[in-house]
Amino acid sequence: ARENLAQVRAAEGAADGDEVDEESARRAIERLEDDIVRSAASANDGEGVPAAADERERRARAALARFGGASSAGVATEENGGSDAEWHVVTPNDDDIDELLECIRAVDTPSVRDNARAWAEALLPSVPNWRRLADLSPAEVLSILTGAGAADPPDEGTAARWIDEAQARTLEEVMSEILDGDGPALDRLCGEDVRSGNPRDLARWGTCPSLLAGAVNAPVPGGGSGDGDGEEDAPRWTEEDAGRWTSRARTALADLPWLAEFGHG
Repeated sequence: ARENLAQVRAAEGAADGDEVDEESARRAIERLEDDIVRSAASANDGEGVPAAADERERRARAALARFGGASSAGVATEENGGSDAEWHVVTPNDDDIDELLECIRAVDTPSVRDNARAWAEALLPSVPNWRRLADLSPAEVLSILTGAGAADPPDEGTAARWIDEAQARTLEEVMSEILDGDGPALDRLCGEDVRSGNPRDLARWGTCPSLLAGAVNAPVPGGGSGDGDGEEDAPRWTEEDAGRWTSRARTALADLPWLAEFGHG
């Protein structure tokens, strides 16, 4: 994911004739991957960092809670007849200045420390949360800040790093929505043997959902089934589950084209 994003950003920078700082994008994705890996370790063998698992679960719950439950996000339910055909990524409009501050303050410079809250307040209500921030270009962010009369606005490179941070966080939320908040499934998809913890790589399994189901249910080191509960009974995830995930992944890529920047190879 880091290598692919770096290639895309580098190509954009070459086209614009500007130098683009790739380091913050790498750090953002690295933190996301580390959280998932460490929380998986905590779930599987009692090691790792419980706080990482707690944070991952909090974000998964928050992502689903934004839409008031599964049915409003187009998830298959008894109420809508079990159809998944209408599933789409829904970008919320709820104001959340803390989310904006988290992305802004991830760029640790004196200017950011002095102006972070003022900039976040200036982005509201046009950019209410990191999901909306992830959809913007640096030029659009600066235009909103300038239009709101923000003092001492940042440069375009800084705005680009905010967007990188927002996209890394949105990626995790979108994966939670694709999986209906199934944390163990996300852990398995992010593992080295599956390497599909993002919509682009997940969508590639669309022609062979049975193989994906086999991969996520494969025994983990130390014994037990892929769900990490140490049981040898029936697989936790079915071919139908895998097919639903890959279908939603394709829809997510169509809804948010920038998600295609994250992937392996």
